[in-house]
Amino acid sequence: MQTFMIVSTFKAEATMEQIQALIPAEQARAKELEALGIITSI
Repeated sequence: MQTFMIVSTFKAEATMEQIQALIPAEQARAKELEALGIITSI
């Protein structure tokens, strides 16, 4: 198993509300990738 760290940057004009709005879609995609065996638990 390999370990990865994801680092991201946001545009200066991005608000916390915009960033937080992305979380559900990111979590759903992570579950899809986990179900496919592409990633392990996060």
